[in-house]
Amino acid sequence: MPGMMVSLSGAALLILSGLLGSLCVVQAFGDEVEEMTCDPIRISMCQGLGYNVTKMPNLVGNVLQSDAELQLTTFTPLIQYGCSSQLKFFLCSVYVPMCTDKVPIPIGPCGSMCLSVKRKCLPVLHEFGFIWPEVLNCSLFPPQNDHNHMCMEGPGDEDPPYQPVRHPHHQEECQALGSAPDQYTWLKQTESCTLQCGYDSGLYRRGAKVFTDAWMAVWAVLCFLSTTLTVLTFLLDSQRFSYP
Repeated sequence: MPGMMVSLSGAALLILSGLLGSLCVVQAFGDEVEEMTCDPIRISMCQGLGYNVTKMPNLVGNVLQSDAELQLTTFTPLIQYGCSSQLKFFLCSVYVPMCTDKVPIPIGPCGSMCLSVKRKCLPVLHEFGFIWPEVLNCSLFPPQNDHNHMCMEGPGDEDPPYQPVRHPHHQEECQALGSAPDQYTWLKQTESCTLQCGYDSGLYRRGAKVFTDAWMAVWAVLCFLSTTLTVLTFLLDSQRFSYP
């Protein structure tokens, strides 16, 4: 009898361990399926580009599509400028990369497309006083789509390299608007003269802008110190400032 009871208890332990193992396998499988779940693209700018589902977080760390959309809107002027026909597809492939249940990670852009977009749009950014964003560093993306790395090469690039467009007639009109010939430039998207951006352009010169930055910084520091002193005075003797 004791031997039979020992064998029965051993069999019960084996059955229980098998059930627990099955539950763990099912749970792990469920987690894997959840990780592979793709979400529909809800950003209007990135709809209709050849794929309609994505997976967050994206390639720059955004967890929500609303955060990605907010960052994408900062590139709207560059997209409207039209420096590259691949620009919108490239940005969407970074901020809402393609998702498929056949690959465990989101599929972003190829480095070749990034270099093509950068080659054409970087001069535009430099013309307005900006640099290429570090989060779009082309070395972060696979060089090309092959059996080692999957990436999107995007639509064909048929645009010629960007060259600053000069409109002699319109440029003369813009030069006549300001006190200096380089204050205004002709913008083809709006068909009007627009103030140049940057410290060395616009209505005020670099010296005045640097002085304004320093002036505002000094007053900001003084306001911070006075506010800190007020808060410390209240904390040291709050009874003096009783609410009426």
